[in-house]
Amino acid sequence: MDRIRILKKLEAGEISAEEADRLLKELGSQNGFRKQKEEFEEKLNAFVADLGNFLKTAVRFVEARIEEVFPGEKAE
Repeated sequence: MDRIRILKKLEAGEISAEEADRLLKELGSQNGFRKQKEEFEEKLNAFVADLGNFLKTAVRFVEARIEEVFPGEKAE
C-alpha cells in the first residue's frame, strides 16, 4: 500500500488515524530496507568486480612465474 492510498483511506474514514500512522511507519521502514538492500547490492557488485580483477592479476602473475621457471611451457 502506498502513502496516497493510506491517506485516502484515512480521509474516507476507512481506517483510523492510529492505523494510518502505523501503516505509514511500516511503509517508511520498508522503503528504508529497500534502500539498504540496494546499497548492499551495489557494494557486493563492486566487491565481486574487484575480486575478479584481483584473480585475473594473480593468474597473470602465476603464469609469468611459471614461464620464468619453465621457459616455453604454458600453464593450462
